[in-house]
This record gives sequence, C-alpha cells and structure tokens, in this order.
Amino acid sequence: MCASSALLMSLGTFLLILFTLLPIEVQQMFPPDLLPVPSFEEAQPVQPEEAVSGYESTYAYLTFSQNPIQIGDEVIVSLSLVNTGTLAAGIPSFTLYLESDALELVSTPDNGGVLYGAVAAGSTYTMQWTYRAASTGTAEFSGRVSYEVHEGYPGPAYWSGTSAGPEVLVIE
Repeated sequence: MCASSALLMSLGTFLLILFTLLPIEVQQMFPPDLLPVPSFEEAQPVQPEEAVSGYESTYAYLTFSQNPIQIGDEVIVSLSLVNTGTLAAGIPSFTLYLESDALELVSTPDNGGVLYGAVAAGSTYTMQWTYRAASTGTAEFSGRVSYEVHEGYPGPAYWSGTSAGPEVLVIE
C-alpha cells in the first residue's frame, strides 16, 4: 500500500469515527452517499509486539436529581465518566440525548460539554444539564462520552468512548 493510500484510509476512518459521535439528528442531515466509508481490503493485521500496550477502561452512567417530577419542576440530569483504567481520558466530550417533548432545556454544561483537560485514572467527572417539566409523560435519556487516550507523549494515542442509558424520567 502506498503512503497516500494509507493516509486516505486513515483520514476516512477518522472522519467516520467523528461522524458516529454526532447526535443522530445531525447524522440524518447528511445524504448516505456523502458518508466516509473506509476500505479495509489492504489492512494488515497488527502483530502482538506492535499492539497498544496500555490499559484504559471507563464507563458512563446517568442520574436524575429527582424522579418522578411534577409539571413545572426542574430536574438536573448528570452524565458521569468513571475512569477505572491506568491511563487518563483526555478532552472528554459529553453528549446527552433526549427522546421527549415533555421537557424544556434550562441550562447546559460549560464549553458545550467538553472538558478541556483530562479525567485521571481512578477519577470521575460529571457534566450536568437542567430541564423543566412542561407536560406529563416520560423522557428517555442516553449519553455518550468520547475521549482521547495517550500512552505517552506525543503518542501513541487513540480515540475511545463509552455510553450510558437509556434511563427514563417520569413526569406526573
């Protein structure tokens, strides 16, 4: 494989990963024929001695400040990233997904849900959104946290992520 083909394949893979991190509403705005589709026909298997040697392990979870809530009540929805690995989760991006018309958004996390720093090994970081109940029903939340992992500086490095939910909030 020539260097330019490898670069294009890597760029296509990177764009595909970035695209999958977008909310589904944004993904649906793109015609399917414009989506990057990497080709792995010429990919070579990684030998064990070349494989990434570090350890990263995370999980995410969602919580509500109260559940159920009444019309007019505010609820804080928290999305937390727990890093149980031995490497930091750098520049984590927290995305919250909501399936409901029964809530109004009151406030969002600073920096668009991005922590310009890292969640150290053994640490937890939480982002919060506030909603107000507008009508009765249920609201289904899920979340995604993506981040970079560096096994050294400047590298090797890779992108990873974890998801939480769905969790259901009841509005009475």
